[in-house]
Amino acid sequence: MSDYKDQVLEALTNCSQERLNAAMENPSMMRELLEICATELAACIGPSIGDPVQRAKRPLNGFMAFRTYYLKLFPDTQQKDASGFLTQLWATDPNRNKWALIAKVYSFTRDHVGKAKCNLNPFLSVACPMMKIVEPSEYFGLFGWQVSHDSFGNMVLVQDLAVMANTMPPLENLEHPTTEIDLLTDILVAGYFSEYSQHLQVLMWTSQNGIMAPAGTFVNDAIGEQLYEPVPTTSEKTDFIESVCNNACEAAQALFGPDYDAQFFQSRFVHSWEVDDLTSFQGVQISIADEPLPTNTLYDFNQLPENVPQVSELTIDTSIDADIMEITSAWSVDKITFDRLNRQR
Repeated sequence: MSDYKDQVLEALTNCSQERLNAAMENPSMMRELLEICATELAACIGPSIGDPVQRAKRPLNGFMAFRTYYLKLFPDTQQKDASGFLTQLWATDPNRNKWALIAKVYSFTRDHVGKAKCNLNPFLSVACPMMKIVEPSEYFGLFGWQVSHDSFGNMVLVQDLAVMANTMPPLENLEHPTTEIDLLTDILVAGYFSEYSQHLQVLMWTSQNGIMAPAGTFVNDAIGEQLYEPVPTTSEKTDFIESVCNNACEAAQALFGPDYDAQFFQSRFVHSWEVDDLTSFQGVQISIADEPLPTNTLYDFNQLPENVPQVSELTIDTSIDADIMEITSAWSVDKITFDRLNRQR
């Protein structure tokens, strides 16, 4: 590989600037060049890359992308009921890793070109077909969902898992991008974000491979930032944690307001509650669960507990002085615990 790389670098050195620019403006060619000489390209292009635009407070997660794409399945349903149905669909959706990949590429692109130039709905209309995501009009039929009604006349969804089992084999054999850089490249090849294509590919590549940025900052830290911003110790945070310890239902009631129904919440298939006003969330961490990264699709959820570092911070009594983490994702917890163990060493 080293000899081949030297040959490529020599060819690039002897290439005219016009031909070199044309090659680098081709996202597919740029992708191949990054495979061979990413460090040199980062050093060349990096100094011209400005700071990213002001970023959104939170990256998009897979469920929110899924929810946005399939909301049209319930055009005549109230928002609250539609959200419940979508969480039910999400619970058995077989493409959650694909949605995680789509969400990560969207968040990355939006943070560097701006939300005004990277609207979610148009982005999904481009990325989802590339990822072989099932069209909304075909979703119910392919995955065995049927609309029914309970004894009170309320709409309910019922799934025949046998139908989905028959559907999955041919869907799994469809070719699609399997990494963030592959999906980004396909989107750029289709003609989107052409004025940013070189910079986006270099930034994406360096963030995935840990290359040193020209300015001296480690790109993997700068671009692949944590999903959750640490919440400093404040009196509000301390009071809230104490209220959760004393009476979790009352703490939730105070947080969500008078419309919060604890009994209804506990009976939901997926525990989520929609609010219109977030002003009462001052000093409280709002986290979005992350999905397993595309490189961890074969994550071993059955690994022995003794193989994972034990971290005492996963208790509410010690969480006041600790960063809040999302503990609903096994991959996320293990990554954090291993990272902390490595830092201690």
